[in-house]
This record gives sequence, C-alpha cells and structure tokens, in this order.
Amino acid sequence: MSKLGVPFREGGTRTMEIDGKEVQLPQGVTAARWTFIFDSQEKLISLDKEVNAVEDSQNVMDFFKNR
Repeated sequence: MSKLGVPFREGGTRTMEIDGKEVQLPQGVTAARWTFIFDSQEKLISLDKEVNAVEDSQNVMDFFKNR
C-alpha cells in the first residue's frame, strides 16, 4: 500500500502486439488507479477510487467546472 493508501497488486504477464507480433511482457507490481485532487493548501478535495482511464481527464475538468 502506498503512503496515500493506494493498494498494490501482483503483476503477472501482459500480452501485447508489437510490430505485428504477439509478445508476452512481464508486469511487476501494479498500483490501483486512483485520482486525487488537492487544493492550493494541500487539502484533499476529491478522491476517485473507481477511475475509468478513458473518462478520467474529462471527469477532473468537470469537477473544476462545477465547483
């Protein structure tokens, strides 16, 4: 677990296509994807533990738009 409480998981193997060939890549320990937003006084003002990587940047922009 990180200093901010983000849990770690065992890695494993990941299959990817590189130059048209399927390659097995070892993956070390990975951290869960969480988004933290802090204010200028370093106070946590938002924590998302259910991050959708594709939508995350838009969700952060919406958070600030709606404040």
